[in-house]
Amino acid sequence: MSFKPPVRAGQFFRVQYDAGSSSGGTTLVRVIWIPKHGNPVPEPEHAEVVPGESVSITGVVPSAMACRWLEVWVDMPDGTGRGTLKLDLNGQSHSQEELRADALWTSLVLP
Repeated sequence: MSFKPPVRAGQFFRVQYDAGSSSGGTTLVRVIWIPKHGNPVPEPEHAEVVPGESVSITGVVPSAMACRWLEVWVDMPDGTGRGTLKLDLNGQSHSQEELRADALWTSLVLP
């Protein structure tokens, strides 16, 4: 698990995964909002991406009253995955990492 800087409620977010052309198969990317005390949050979103392609999941960061944190999961082909994971907020780069194995990013949601 990798802790990333906090995100702020109301920000526009974009999670993007660029699968390397040498990746060994399909990669699953999932965005999950962890609720606070059972409050409603957006449903988890997921997308699959094949080698050499990109996928994006976009939306608005929910209220900090309703949501504790953001989780971004990347499930890569075992031992053969390659790619770049990015998180942008309001069009600005927030976090980026070259991946060669499954990853979990976690960011607190602030008001």
